[in-house]
Amino acid sequence: MNKIILYITLLLCFTSCKHDNDNPNKNSCQRTVLIYIAANNNLSGYSQLDIEEMRQGVISNGLNGGRLLIFNITRKQSPALYEMKDDGKMELLKEYGDNISSVDPGTLRQVCEDSRRIAPNSDYGLILWSHSSGWLSHTPSSPNRNSGMEYSWGMDGSQAMTIPQLREALKGISFSFIYFDSCFMGNIESLYELRNNASSIVASPTEVLTEGMPYDKNIKCFFASPEADMVQAAKNTFNYYNSLNGADRSCTISVYNTSALEKLASVARNIMAANTKIPQGVELQQYGYNINGAYFDGYFYDMYQYLSSLCINNQQLTNELNDVWNNLTTFQAHTPLFWNRFSLDKTNGVSCFIYPDNEIIGAKYGYTELEWYTNVVLPSTK
Repeated sequence: MNKIILYITLLLCFTSCKHDNDNPNKNSCQRTVLIYIAANNNLSGYSQLDIEEMRQGVISNGLNGGRLLIFNITRKQSPALYEMKDDGKMELLKEYGDNISSVDPGTLRQVCEDSRRIAPNSDYGLILWSHSSGWLSHTPSSPNRNSGMEYSWGMDGSQAMTIPQLREALKGISFSFIYFDSCFMGNIESLYELRNNASSIVASPTEVLTEGMPYDKNIKCFFASPEADMVQAAKNTFNYYNSLNGADRSCTISVYNTSALEKLASVARNIMAANTKIPQGVELQQYGYNINGAYFDGYFYDMYQYLSSLCINNQQLTNELNDVWNNLTTFQAHTPLFWNRFSLDKTNGVSCFIYPDNEIIGAKYGYTELEWYTNVVLPSTK
């Protein structure tokens, strides 16, 4: 089964999201959106650029009656929570002091709780902005890009937050959406950890270029009513990168339906219980590549391609996989290549780690601490 992704034109010429206040018979948005920026790292300068994009989106009636809160910490700016008003001006709501870390689970939880106390609403959205490396936990020997160290989600100095810590930070806190403006978060292991926190999650199975999403276009989508228009937000992001040239024309993005994740876990468990051997000659799509041992080669494989290869001779399991896969994403798109280095022609929008073939690596980088391992991989391999 190939869930065909029309990655070139896709008829994605739309760059706006519908506001119900365009229709005088409907109410404005009753949503608070928190953008959590952990930029005490080498992305520090980009946070202000993105905040300026947010301002451009807001002043064009982007809030639609909703409220936009921004937590920001950079190398030069102490951690603080702000509200961006309709005129684009920032109002300081709370300072957190220089001794806290933005990747401490307690800090993230506190900011989420403060946001709901200060700007209570009937609906909430969360955007997580920083470095990230999917499920891979931060260790001194973790795979690296150019920075020499890696992380799970977020980076504050030399500190990072593991995916289980992210789950605990958000435990019991629900959002209508979570959007990861960070690398490699479109992996099943991270999505499964957060399955109870949001109806939809937007993320990329590959890296995300440093510019991140086009906030000037997406702000209106976050405050569409009655529901946030996450499909259009993902389309806007894809359209932006697909319009660029050379290596900058690099993007994968998906909108995941979290209600399908438990069923997918059950199907994946049954498939791996029946077989864990990839047929000879199958070359799986990867979402990272290898330059002198860096850039995540061997950690993120296309999940559908992997599972379908395991059950290629079992029609019942193939049908079950196809059924759940059709409900997993409401949108996915990709450019033909990434960084002009590897093809994305076999991508199906979600990555996974292949633990049975890489147990030592998995244990080294915290894979055995993940709920996907405990609930899906481990039972299927006993």
